[in-house]
Amino acid sequence: IQCIAEFENEPNCVEVDDNVVFDSFEKYCDCFVGESLIPVSSEPCTSNEADDLISSKMPHDDRIAGMAVYLTMYCKREGKVLHLEDVYVLPQYRNQGLGTELIKECAKVGLSRGCNEMDLQALDWNTKAVDLYRRLDGILISEFVPLLLAKDKLPSLASLCIEDFN
Repeated sequence: IQCIAEFENEPNCVEVDDNVVFDSFEKYCDCFVGESLIPVSSEPCTSNEADDLISSKMPHDDRIAGMAVYLTMYCKREGKVLHLEDVYVLPQYRNQGLGTELIKECAKVGLSRGCNEMDLQALDWNTKAVDLYRRLDGILISEFVPLLLAKDKLPSLASLCIEDFN
């Protein structure tokens, strides 16, 4: 989570600890993790060893290389929607197809859950993500404006009375 915050130029925004993160994953969302499959040996692989490596039969360094966080939502247009909250690949593993594979696995989950679309978002400056989503036939929806009600605003919103709007 901290890596994503740093990538998004908000290194100090993470205010939750591991317990909150694990609780969220257990109750509200799911995650795919991509692992690097770097052989433990520094010797080049033969083609048979490479096949074993891909199927994880060969000893390998299974470091987390990327992740995709997703959840199911409701949309008035399409009903069930798979919302892809975050896709992140560590810099040394980018441009190798891992992000695409993570998104593809999320799409499979969406189909298995009966979702009719997948919602993807990217920060406006993250042109690589926008370009990837477009290559995957994503449609830019410019009429939507993202809004946020911050944590410190929720109590006052929750206690509003209808008279407050008159």
